[in-house]
Amino acid sequence: MSSAPNTAVSQQAKQLQSQLSRARSVAIVSRSRVFVCGATNSPESFEHTNETSLCDPHGIWSQGIIIVLDTNNSLAVDSGDQIALYQPVIPADMSPR
Repeated sequence: MSSAPNTAVSQQAKQLQSQLSRARSVAIVSRSRVFVCGATNSPESFEHTNETSLCDPHGIWSQGIIIVLDTNNSLAVDSGDQIALYQPVIPADMSPR
């Protein structure tokens, strides 16, 4: 049995842990609530997208992860909120080994 699937899952878990740690740091530094969601688009298209559609409504993170500064504590992307970070998905074949 190959350990490759376990290695890929382990790498994804480490990436998620890193992003959640980064979100926590953003919240502490900004003294604001943040939330993490799956991206529906790449950052190049953010300015041309309705802000409410930046996060995938089905919770799918296949386009990447967004950390949002939630300025009005609504736990949804809306007017006045800021994208603190966009992290694209790193393909399994490009992950560090």
